[in-house]
Amino acid sequence: MKIGELAEQAGMTVPAVRFYEHAGLLPKPERTSSGYRAYEDPDLRRLQLIRHAKSLGFSLAEVRRILRLREQGACPCEEVVSMLQRHLSNADDQIRRLRRFRSELAMTLASWKSAPDDAVVGEVICGLIERSMDHHELSQRIALRNDMNVGAGRRGGRETPATRRAAPKKERTRL
Repeated sequence: MKIGELAEQAGMTVPAVRFYEHAGLLPKPERTSSGYRAYEDPDLRRLQLIRHAKSLGFSLAEVRRILRLREQGACPCEEVVSMLQRHLSNADDQIRRLRRFRSELAMTLASWKSAPDDAVVGEVICGLIERSMDHHELSQRIALRNDMNVGAGRRGGRETPATRRAAPKKERTRL
């Protein structure tokens, strides 16, 4: 089949197929006598696997590793399980950070709604935001200390790589 048909059946664009080919995730296909790429059913299956793995959160490097292991005759399933466990743990960490962030947003909004509408004076840009800056920095320090204490308590008071990973990253919250 030609590249357009392959892309359509795989549910992606022609440039995406070319990208995966260039990235080494899809083998270079045979060419027809007129120079068109000629793909086979295994290429379609491979693209569908890549697409599904990406939807599960696997990076291209991880997908590449899985494909290489299989090409070398090894079953990649044990490593895939390990990778997915890491993704699940990272998702749990992110959910905890987002819950903490949401709680802070809700508290800030409630505080702002109950605050009087002050006239902006002098150097003040927005009194609501500026008054909450000190509170935000204090909350971040308390959350970091709590994360460190919880993790350290499980390890006899020592900071471990796991407790360092649990600490919230500054200014990296995405919605």
